[in-house]
Amino acid sequence: MQLLSKVSPVYFPQPEKSTVLHLGLKKLEPGEWLIVDEDFGQFHANKLHVRNIHGDKVYAALPGSEPAQQELQQLVLGHLTNEHSNTYEISGSNIKHKARALNWSLGDESLWQTSLWVQEDICLMELRDGEYCLTAASVCAPSNWPLEQKIGRSLDDIHGPVPGYGQQLSRRVNRLFATSGRTGPCSGLTGRFSNIRSSSGAKIWTNSRHN
Repeated sequence: MQLLSKVSPVYFPQPEKSTVLHLGLKKLEPGEWLIVDEDFGQFHANKLHVRNIHGDKVYAALPGSEPAQQELQQLVLGHLTNEHSNTYEISGSNIKHKARALNWSLGDESLWQTSLWVQEDICLMELRDGEYCLTAASVCAPSNWPLEQKIGRSLDDIHGPVPGYGQQLSRRVNRLFATSGRTGPCSGLTGRFSNIRSSSGAKIWTNSRHN
């Protein structure tokens, strides 16, 4: 399924940089974390389409990640109903996308269900055995990024195939994850980032064609 965006990208890589291996974060206003625009329909349809065809190649979750998935859903729910209340509302035990007349049950707290509310792909990183690992993800519009090869792996393992990552970025990225507090959403070159309330210190990356 071809995705043809009607909206120009919001976040571009920095053109003045001589290398794509660059770590930089910019603090976002709360309403900027998850983008809501007219492309929602085609991204939502694509998620359903690729999940039906590819199954666990686009969504995977490790045992034990359920509490963080639930906290993620509460964070996204609060964001959508507070920052995008013109589009989303809670109706009984459902969350509703008013423009598209779509309803999703709040009884399903999986990351997959939460990912259907938004346009972005979502990755959940949790601290396990001293390293941040990918414990759950919905990746329906990847760029040379096979989820089945990444789930359960650490930041360094995930980025191992990237030339120069280990020498130039590994230490800085791991330090970012280890020291970042609950400072709200940020934009980076590969996606948007936020912390959630979790005993494991879980982190969320969201990504779409806006990055």
